[in-house]
Order: sequence, then C-alpha cells, then structure tokens
Amino acid sequence: MRIIAIAVLCFFSPIMLPFVAAAVAAAPQVPRADQAVRYERIRDIFQSKEVAKERGDALLMLLDGGRVFEKPKPSPSGVTICVAGPHCWIGVVLADGSVFRIGLAYNGDLVYLPDSLHAVNETVSFKLARWVSEYAADLRREVLSAPRPCSYPVGIVEGTDTLSGIARLFYGDARKWPKIYEANKAVIKNPNMLSPGMVLTIPNP
Repeated sequence: MRIIAIAVLCFFSPIMLPFVAAAVAAAPQVPRADQAVRYERIRDIFQSKEVAKERGDALLMLLDGGRVFEKPKPSPSGVTICVAGPHCWIGVVLADGSVFRIGLAYNGDLVYLPDSLHAVNETVSFKLARWVSEYAADLRREVLSAPRPCSYPVGIVEGTDTLSGIARLFYGDARKWPKIYEANKAVIKNPNMLSPGMVLTIPNP
C-alpha cells in the first residue's frame, strides 16, 4: 500500500490522524453565527477557555454553513492519506448546550470537523489563515495582560518553546531567561530542554 504524507504544521495537537481520502464525507452542516451562544477553546490553554464572540462569529461566516468545502476528489485505490492534527480547535456552544468542534490547519487549507476532514479553495484558505493568525494574536494579548507572577504552559504562544523565547515574550528581552530559570529550578532539569506543556512560573520583571 502506498502512503502519502501531507505535512501540516501542528501546534496544539501533535497526534497524527489517518484519513482515507475516498471516505471523506460530503460537506456537513456547520453551525451559523446566529446559532452560536458562545465560543471556547477545546482545552484550557491559558487562564480562560473563552474565545471572543466576534472572533467566533467571523469563523462561522467564513465557513458559510459548510458551503465553502470542496467536493472530495477520488484517490487512487489503496492509497492512505495521513494528515497531522489541526493547529487549533474551537468549540461552538449551541443553544441546547452541545458543542460543535471545528479544527483549523495553520495555513487555513484544511478544516477538521468531528467526523470528517475538508479542503477549501485558495481564497477561503487565505482568509482562514488570517483568522488563525488573529486568533493566535488574541491568545498572545491574553497571555501578556495576565498579572504576574503567573503560570505559563510552554509553547502555547508560537516561539516560546525555549527559555529565551519565553523571556522575549514576557520581558521583551531574550537575555532575561535566567530569571525564569531561577524561578523554576524545581521543574526545569535542563535549561536547554523544555517539554511542551510544561507549566512554568513567570516572575515579575
């Protein structure tokens, strides 16, 4: 069996998800903005799960109820497509309390739904990539506005998988990384090796 690997940048979900191209479903119904009560991150990434209502509404308007999904294209028999997980998951909370999950690739070209994977055209992909960038900027602002000292999981903001990257984010100076290291010696065994999701205490500057 031939295997085609499609490389998709995966930040929050490093799990590889196998999909058989021929089995990708027809475009499902995606909730519309007027059906959404609120939006939330699927996981507690930082101090809040909430996603701004206007940000979530913008995403659903871009997806247009699923009408922007391209029709599945048949693939050669016996070919399995392996796709990396999405860059981020968003939960759409509906009036009945149920949550509709939507995942997005970093470059906006793939949309992950609970039971299916969908491609979009280049125009929509560009707009979704911009949405992902704005979503990441929202998270960055939330992180930077948190009172200090605060707890910070390594890697939730892009470029913060090293102590110098975290120091650059919080202090504007990568050279201040020893301050973070000193406050977290009980957790950090090697200052040159941080594990994704490791929770560090960020002291005052």
